[in-house]
Amino acid sequence: MESQRAPTRPAEADEVLGRIPPLSALSRRDLSELLDRARLRNFLRDEFVGKSGDAPDHAHLVLRGVVWVGTVTSKGQRIPFRLCGPGSLLGIVEVLDERPRTHPARALTAGTTALLPASALRGLATRSPPFAMALARLVSGIARDSRYLLAEARSLDVGARLVRRLFSLAEVYGRPALGPWGRGRLIDLPLRHQDLADIVGASRETVSKAVSRLTSSGAGAIRSDDGRIVLIDEPELKRVARLGSRRGDAEGLA
Repeated sequence: MESQRAPTRPAEADEVLGRIPPLSALSRRDLSELLDRARLRNFLRDEFVGKSGDAPDHAHLVLRGVVWVGTVTSKGQRIPFRLCGPGSLLGIVEVLDERPRTHPARALTAGTTALLPASALRGLATRSPPFAMALARLVSGIARDSRYLLAEARSLDVGARLVRRLFSLAEVYGRPALGPWGRGRLIDLPLRHQDLADIVGASRETVSKAVSRLTSSGAGAIRSDDGRIVLIDEPELKRVARLGSRRGDAEGLA
């Protein structure tokens, strides 16, 4: 289904753009210029926000929702590179090297992005050294986190990787579980087992078994109800994820 698109300036992006790198490195004038040329795109769950082969003519600033970025092997295995929530820039690497997208970006939830023209981003990088340096730091971070996720897939089992991603999601979408949700920290996203499988780079069957183990261990380290996950026993979850601190060295939402 075609996404609805709004050709008007995305007013809701002002606050986001003003506080996140690399766009926060822009002057107020340059930021306003970029916003004037941006437009909104709404996307649906399971819609491709970007496809392999797409021309590098814009970057997406995620305003709402979660987008999975990765690749799919010839055997159908999904390998995650990034999990992008509000404030993330999608397609910035392609914009800078001016080459078509090489891996897909699929929406795990409905949401909205602001489309930022590549010509505007490149022009701003040319005339604003602080912005150019902020872009370099962002791209370096994307490469570092992608390498980390690939290394993590070789060194941790599915349960540990799953819990790490759940902690990362809870940092952005977590809220106290109230009423029918009981106690704990609720991740307020409708995540299916296939979504969780894509996030950790495993089969749906393997992830379903991992979820079952976490829900049945002791009094239940997590609870899964109607597509929502509640983190109940966080000390036990940290043990499963091999985390020595609240977030450890795991990076989930970029």
